[in-house]
Amino acid sequence: MRFDKLDLNLLVALDALISEQSVTEASRRLYLSQPAVTSALNRLRQYFGDDLLVLEGRQMRLTYKAEELAAPVRQALELIRSEITQPGQFDPKESSRKFVIIASDYIHTILLAQVIAQAAREAPRVMFEIIRPSTDATERFERAEADLMLTVEPFSLAQHPSVPLFQDEHVLISWAGSSHGDAISTEEFLAAGHVAASFGRDRRQALSELSLEKFREQRRIELIVPSFSALAQSVVGTDRLATMHRKLAEHFVPFYPIRIHSLPVPIAPIQQVMNWHRLRNRDAGMQWLKNMIAACSADKFGQPINDTDG
Repeated sequence: MRFDKLDLNLLVALDALISEQSVTEASRRLYLSQPAVTSALNRLRQYFGDDLLVLEGRQMRLTYKAEELAAPVRQALELIRSEITQPGQFDPKESSRKFVIIASDYIHTILLAQVIAQAAREAPRVMFEIIRPSTDATERFERAEADLMLTVEPFSLAQHPSVPLFQDEHVLISWAGSSHGDAISTEEFLAAGHVAASFGRDRRQALSELSLEKFREQRRIELIVPSFSALAQSVVGTDRLATMHRKLAEHFVPFYPIRIHSLPVPIAPIQQVMNWHRLRNRDAGMQWLKNMIAACSADKFGQPINDTDG
């Protein structure tokens, strides 16, 4: 489709090129070949009469014109996604819609997997894509390319609506055959080797690691793993300790020979929240999904259902 001689399909490519500043990364994001994205870039250059991206050394840089276009192009695509391409009605039994959810393996394990199983019964043709938290994922959310973000309160985006789901606390875990007793002192905690989790190519730290930053010089991290779920398996057969969410630790107790201990140093409880894009408030499909998640959370963790009408 063309509008004022511009192929509107090129706007999607332009948004990806501006965000990634790389033909290679833009092609991955768009699931297109590099030659196809290069061709799109050449057509965009011809239309706007500007290079848009120029090579400086080994990196591509945005021209002034591309920087000017970044915000209006993103806003136009967000409006199209929220007001035009999403249907006004949603019938779970008939819909073949795809929902993209940003969620850690922690929230997927203790809540989201159950929600998706229920959704399979109510909406057998609906598809879900779960992506892990990262800077890239947050940018996708800001572009309205992700429907929901399930995260902890400090990482939620205040400019978008959210509701609380449940609270959890951090605990220590150790191998059941380790030398650690039931109670672990601060001195024992700091003397032990630790397993920590980080996420994505930007190695985003877990909230627990950020909370323990004041002990960074004293605390010895011996292993970094890419998920919360790997923490339990990683302490087995060692004297290492790992800090993780109580609900997830209790989930793994039947599967791994681990023990749960109270933390000898204080970390504030976490508040899990559900964040959605501000342009999705009137989306009937989103309302169905939000209500299902809130109801499942309330049923599982005994906390009141929140009003998710936006």
